[in-house]
Amino acid sequence: MCQIGWGTRCKFGAYYHDRERIKRWPDKSTVMARQPDVVLVRYGEIFLKGPQVREGLESLLASQISRCLERVGITHKVKRMRGRMVVKTPDPRGACEAVRNIFGIVSVSPSFTVEKALADIAACAVEIARASIAEGETFAIDANRADKTFPLTSQDINSTVGESVRVATDATVDLGDPDLTIGIDIRDDAYLYIEVVDGPGGLPLGTSGRGLCLFSGGIDSPVACYLMMKRGCEQELLYFDNQPFADSTTLDRAVSVARRLRAHSCSSHIKMLVAPHGHSLEDITRQAPRGLTCTLCKRMMVRVADAVASERGLDVIINGSSLSQVCSQTMPNLKLTILASRTPVLMPLISFDKEEIVAISRRIGTFDASIAPATECSAVPDQPRTKPTLAEVMDAESKIDVNGLVGTTLDGIREIEL
Repeated sequence: MCQIGWGTRCKFGAYYHDRERIKRWPDKSTVMARQPDVVLVRYGEIFLKGPQVREGLESLLASQISRCLERVGITHKVKRMRGRMVVKTPDPRGACEAVRNIFGIVSVSPSFTVEKALADIAACAVEIARASIAEGETFAIDANRADKTFPLTSQDINSTVGESVRVATDATVDLGDPDLTIGIDIRDDAYLYIEVVDGPGGLPLGTSGRGLCLFSGGIDSPVACYLMMKRGCEQELLYFDNQPFADSTTLDRAVSVARRLRAHSCSSHIKMLVAPHGHSLEDITRQAPRGLTCTLCKRMMVRVADAVASERGLDVIINGSSLSQVCSQTMPNLKLTILASRTPVLMPLISFDKEEIVAISRRIGTFDASIAPATECSAVPDQPRTKPTLAEVMDAESKIDVNGLVGTTLDGIREIEL
């Protein structure tokens, strides 16, 4: 029989973005002997790959789970199986909180392991229900028979276990919108759970190359960085320090945002580079037409990023631009910016509107830090050009020592410890 001391109620299948949710699981009601003993880890896109690729991705994900848990000091053993991983640990709640941000993981559930026998499964479900269903609440059973040698179908399991729970608790079955759903996953053993906490999905970090993100610390660039990380692309951050056209508060804000972003790379280290950019802006504002300041500034940044990416062996430059959101992100300006780089420039937010970007920023926990008070760049002209031509830009840059400015910037780059 499965005995538990944990009975937080939730609807199975609901996903949560609240980072404090696991920490708020109460130890309440009936005091019993056993807590959840494993974490059931689900992954999605990985399962769709061919056998050889899938094997490599599963192995990498398992190793990242282990590194993440080792980093926070949680004893564990990771077991791989078809479509799932099971983490055996004395601290499943802490393990869930630790691994939930690992890219490649779709969701995690603290789970109870029982023998793969209908009587044991039903007994455990009854114990969970007694500790979790309040008077007047409804329930459902949701079985997944991954082991097709198990003699009952998923529907048979639902019906039989559901009847045991109904008789034991007097609760009503509701298959549409139950107050509690007990999930059952039948594999090498049977795993029962009532919590499903979402992960980011995507692919494990390190499976899709390495990028250099142009990182301002505003709302957009951390979201662009996050979305590339979700696709398996490891990131380094490049921040341009505009002093004296801005003060140190902008750098402080960027560092704060970067630290929050780093929370999503539990198994990897994100480096943040700071490049001096004020001297370039001084030359641009003094030598070039004021309407071209933003265009020339962006091109200078991309040239520096191109050199940094080449030096550090990075594959792409990540730009947080959204088409036509601001003057420097019109189609003509974006085209002129990209032309300044030999390294490919990817813009994962190009078709997103601001509300969509803000929603992701809130979800990943960077929004509040991104809107912290900081000075804005004072070099922005009153009437920036939105449709400059390449000839105009080339003429303006001919009056500036572009190579010298890039060299000075590269010499002044330093790394910030996150």
